[in-house]
Amino acid sequence: MPVAETNREMILFDLDGQRFGIELRQVQRVVRAVAITPVPGAPATVLGLLNIGGTVIPVMNMRRILHRPERELQLSDQLLIVHTADRVVALLVDGVLGVYGPRVGGEVPLDTILPGNGLIRGVLRDQGDLIFIQDVDAFLSASEIEIFDSASEQHPGVPRV
Repeated sequence: MPVAETNREMILFDLDGQRFGIELRQVQRVVRAVAITPVPGAPATVLGLLNIGGTVIPVMNMRRILHRPERELQLSDQLLIVHTADRVVALLVDGVLGVYGPRVGGEVPLDTILPGNGLIRGVLRDQGDLIFIQDVDAFLSASEIEIFDSASEQHPGVPRV
């Protein structure tokens, strides 16, 4: 029965008041949300492309991935730049809440809450609230990676951050 590993540091982010986490070791940096270059034919979970330090990366719409209501980009939104197994991606989130240090206990069996959900690596209980730990490697499929490799070559003028 998988549970979240609480011996690792997590960076927490917010979507509609719900807390989510990603292992801190996967986070490259956090930046303010900026204009994103749309990609025709991209999957619905992808907002477009962004140039981070000379590297064009896909921007993932965490609201669509996590089945949250859509809304316009806000000045307070942030981008988490994270490493997956295959590439670097940006995750658009409402805000970054900070680092969640290693904890003893607080683990919730994943199968009792979200059976069969491949995007969630585990769940932590913190002061009566649940933190859903994301599996960032599950956000892009192999076919979506191919779409972005092709789009990156076709959009050399993507604005830099």
